[in-house]
Amino acid sequence: MTFQTNFPLYPTKLPYVTVSSKGISNGLSDIPNDGADFGPDTLLGTSSKGQYGPPYTQTVGIQEAINYCQATGANHIHLNKGIYIINWNDTFTKQQYAIGIPSLPNGLSITGEGGGNLGMPFVLASNSPYGSGGSVYTTLNGTIIYFNFPNTSFTNTYTTYPVYGLYVLPSPDIYDNKSITHVFIDNVDFSSNLLQAQYGWVVADFENASSLQIGHTNIWTDLPQAAYDSSTPPTASTFYFTIGLITPSTPTIGMPGHIQIYINGFQTGIVINGSHQSILNLYVQLCNNAIQLSPFSHSTIINYAGIQVVQYVISFTPPSSGYETSIIINDLDTEIGSSLSIPLTSLIYNPQNAYIHGKIRIHNVNNGLTLSELGTIPNGMEIEFDGVTTNIVNNLFQQTVNGTTAGNVFVNQLKYSTYYKKVMFVFNNYENDTTTNQTINYPMPFNTIASITSNNTNLTITASTSGITITAPNSTTTYSGIVIVEGY
Repeated sequence: MTFQTNFPLYPTKLPYVTVSSKGISNGLSDIPNDGADFGPDTLLGTSSKGQYGPPYTQTVGIQEAINYCQATGANHIHLNKGIYIINWNDTFTKQQYAIGIPSLPNGLSITGEGGGNLGMPFVLASNSPYGSGGSVYTTLNGTIIYFNFPNTSFTNTYTTYPVYGLYVLPSPDIYDNKSITHVFIDNVDFSSNLLQAQYGWVVADFENASSLQIGHTNIWTDLPQAAYDSSTPPTASTFYFTIGLITPSTPTIGMPGHIQIYINGFQTGIVINGSHQSILNLYVQLCNNAIQLSPFSHSTIINYAGIQVVQYVISFTPPSSGYETSIIINDLDTEIGSSLSIPLTSLIYNPQNAYIHGKIRIHNVNNGLTLSELGTIPNGMEIEFDGVTTNIVNNLFQQTVNGTTAGNVFVNQLKYSTYYKKVMFVFNNYENDTTTNQTINYPMPFNTIASITSNNTNLTITASTSGITITAPNSTTTYSGIVIVEGY
């Protein structure tokens, strides 16, 4: 039977360009590119459909599909379900990236199938958008772009700059190096087996994009599942000079709707550039720095962040103290502790003592948190503890103190910042039938002033910067009620 070459191998009326990870050249299909517009059988470097190698594409047809969009004005590439294995080579190293996105006036949407599942298990708060109390895992069953390096000790020998997996190229306009490309990524996962690089490895860099929207995306290093379960999991040095995601330096309306960015196993999880960056749900684990703020980033808002096994939740390292930034994390779930493979050094890393203003609302902590781990809170940054639960072993936020004779007092540090602190004491059938006053310290001390703003216990209580003193009633009467102490 004669094969009719003029018979279309792909749907001609789809509103997007299709790419498949399957083809004749990799033995996964009986027809070129499994019927898609582009794929492993595509001619290297082409910008047209229906062109086949050898030489074959080095990016499973993804770069050629982008070339086609640049040539025709198309703006939507759909990656069919499958693993797109991109073998790193000298060409990529010399040009510093594997997949390059040029300036595209119509923007570029890259969509996949079945991505966006959560990765390694997280401790989820009761108000987490993904439920609470359970463990959920990433599954390789959707669209995955996998950067395969020849060995895990890859060394960049051609340049002293980082190399990138997916990279938005600067604009050719000499007066403005900013690309005019708006990028939308949804249901596409990124992975690599690179654990170390001499000069840096960045999975996805959108710094030159005019804007970025992300739907559901996982970015992770290919570490064995057993590494997380063993007694000697990967250490901080494992993730030397690696970054999961870099956002644009222009305002970004990031991720509207039900989105998720999950980043696992890098020195830095996400680098946030520019101003007015907005992220709905961010999950970071097994990274030295979970969130790195660039010197020029302002007004970052993260609705929900699940962060565990990191050295710093936020890192801000401008050239000098003359820079300032702002960030708000409305809900932070974090798992930290000295027993973990990467113990928390401090909540915020700010070696220049630069001005950081904003707010972090900590909802859930697992494995405890000490004052040294909390670190120095920058001026202008408010830390609020709201409903903190789950294994507060170091009693940093909450503690229960027995009454001198009977009953108890529950102490809850509601807010803590350099300029405002608030502690609530809940008395439950408190009794002191002695003549000795009882002192109860705050979980974290005040700096200058502490004032009792509410007391309905009928007890005589005074406040200092270290705690409250309850005047002994010297009776068998029991007392219940609430005392609020505020100050700074």
